[in-house]
Amino acid sequence: MGRLYEWVLEQEEAGCDRYILSLDQLMFGGLVNSRAVTAEVCAVTLPNGGTIHLQKLLENMMEALSSDPDNVVWLLDSVMRLAPTVGYQGGTLEEYNWLRDFGSLPRETLEGERLTFEGILDSYLWGPHQENLWNQTAAEYDGAKNEEAFSRYLSAREGKLAFSDLVQEILHQPGYENFRLMIGIDDSSLEDCIQKNEIAYLRQGLRTDREGNPIQLPTDKLEPDKQGNLYSKDGDYLGSLGVYMFEDNQELERNPYGLFTGQGAQINEDAVIHHKWVERSNVNLVKEMVNMMSTQRALQSAAQMSKIYDQVLQRVVNDIGRMQ
Repeated sequence: MGRLYEWVLEQEEAGCDRYILSLDQLMFGGLVNSRAVTAEVCAVTLPNGGTIHLQKLLENMMEALSSDPDNVVWLLDSVMRLAPTVGYQGGTLEEYNWLRDFGSLPRETLEGERLTFEGILDSYLWGPHQENLWNQTAAEYDGAKNEEAFSRYLSAREGKLAFSDLVQEILHQPGYENFRLMIGIDDSSLEDCIQKNEIAYLRQGLRTDREGNPIQLPTDKLEPDKQGNLYSKDGDYLGSLGVYMFEDNQELERNPYGLFTGQGAQINEDAVIHHKWVERSNVNLVKEMVNMMSTQRALQSAAQMSKIYDQVLQRVVNDIGRMQ
């Protein structure tokens, strides 16, 4: 983590002005590790042997990136999934099944002034009718349940939510207008689960569109057609992508957000959208490497055959010469 932090600072010093950064990777060492972060202050070891608190590391990095007005930074964050990872920090499959079922149980919906960080922590333990959810899973998972694993799980949820809250708190300060935050839902569930209030809490802190609504789509399972219309998996229309053409691309100007603006834009009616295609070189490195090796082998074989024919001809000439 400390090395990644210093690597980002090195890129900034080298003049980089576009970033797509996974906060789970930078701050915790990966998505799996982020499911085990605790609410206590964490210390990160730097390559020089020194240490820095996780919160200070985040603040320093974001301050450094915000100092250049030409920078555009995309931050990727996540909501912790319903249960921790099997095998990580001694977690067993039985504990995973129990905690996942516990996390899947309905919670009370928090709204308005009740939708607070502290309110969410309290909602972890109680159902919509104030039933104790710990006791509700006792019968089926009595052998797998233990208070230590349960305490780690709740502490991890609290720590992850606290970190995500800190990120939004920093972004709401002046000077971070060129930052964009995207929050994914790890192991997302459409059910009335433990993630519900966390999602609502983080959603209310996101930047809004011109009408004041959060910039979001109701699902991440999009099905675009070739005309650019966006549909949900169930076929519900969500919106459309527009492909525009300009009379002179040289006249386009790039704004501070990494987008291009210009005059005389006209929609391209003949444009075709290719879903999940990636614009890149049309050369397949692996395929071409195999082809090169095959060609090299063929060349070696041809050279060997030429050598054999040469030896045969030489022997024929020499033998005929001796016979005469």
